[in-house]
Amino acid sequence: MIMGKHQLEEIEEQLESDDPTVRWNAIDKLAELNSEKLIPKLIELMKNDPHEDVRWNAARALGMMEAKQAVPSLLEVIKESGDIKLRAMIVETLGKIRSEEAVPDLIKTMCEDEDPIVRSEAAEALGKIGSLKPVSDLISKAQKDKFVHARQKAVYALGEIAKKHGYVDINEFLDKYGGPATEIKPETRKKC
Repeated sequence: MIMGKHQLEEIEEQLESDDPTVRWNAIDKLAELNSEKLIPKLIELMKNDPHEDVRWNAARALGMMEAKQAVPSLLEVIKESGDIKLRAMIVETLGKIRSEEAVPDLIKTMCEDEDPIVRSEAAEALGKIGSLKPVSDLISKAQKDKFVHARQKAVYALGEIAKKHGYVDINEFLDKYGGPATEIKPETRKKC
């Protein structure tokens, strides 16, 4: 979508509004326009807006825009924020951006975050990125997480990574990248 200077200035003003609904709507417009010029403003809103829904929507918009330059800030916020809803959106956003840079932090989030939804979203994001680095952690998550949804997302991620690396037979993939076959439970193999 082509955007005029006046339209961009109007959105920029709306992002400064005292009304969180106006800021939310401006973020949506900006995401539709996919303007890189205001990505720093979206990052600022995600980090500092007083309204949690505006922070969440700014993170969502960064994912819609696949804003790779936001990855360091996204990783910073996921480590510092106590807002579960925001952390879950950030890991989803990192999956949409598909940045290899995010893989170590996503592995840590998947393995250590206290919230099962955040762990689940981190597993799914790792599958979207497609790196081989998290395979052993995903296998462990698929077999051991107490939350069934996290186990399911880990299995899904393993399947996605296998496909991205050209494997049709999941067992062949798991044997090559998952360690000895005896360490992978048969039911985990079947679910992949």
